[in-house]
Amino acid sequence: MCSHRGRAEEIIRSLQNPRVKQWTELQSRKGHEKTGRFLIEGHHLVHQALQIRRDAGYRVLLRRAA
Repeated sequence: MCSHRGRAEEIIRSLQNPRVKQWTELQSRKGHEKTGRFLIEGHHLVHQALQIRRDAGYRVLLRRAA
């Protein structure tokens, strides 16, 4: 699920989704230098980032398939 600045949640089901492609690009140094954004993973790092800066672009929750 994904929420973006208070918008409704959306389920992303495809790796071809434009947002997934953007997030994949942010995994590289070139990608985050180009956009000025970065990708963080893990509950602890996300929690710390949100304490410092509340205006995160996207918050993504991944669920493992059952």
